[in-house]
Amino acid sequence: FACIRKANFLEATATNIDTKTNTVTCESVICEGNSCDIQDFSVQYDRLVVAVGAQTNTFGIPGVKEYCNYLRQVEDARRV
Repeated sequence: FACIRKANFLEATATNIDTKTNTVTCESVICEGNSCDIQDFSVQYDRLVVAVGAQTNTFGIPGVKEYCNYLRQVEDARRV
């Protein structure tokens, strides 16, 4: 395998992969304090690595994504 000299890591939910245009559409939840913002964005790729991870279950409760305090990383706990 050739050495990859530049790679970008994005933590987001892939909502669509278009293999014809090499584009991934993503959704990311950005939280600051008690408020969260859901951002949709697209990324073009030449090589794509898809890795699985855990997803927080909101149990379909309205407002959880927008208003909860997720505790995924140390920085999240420090904000609380």
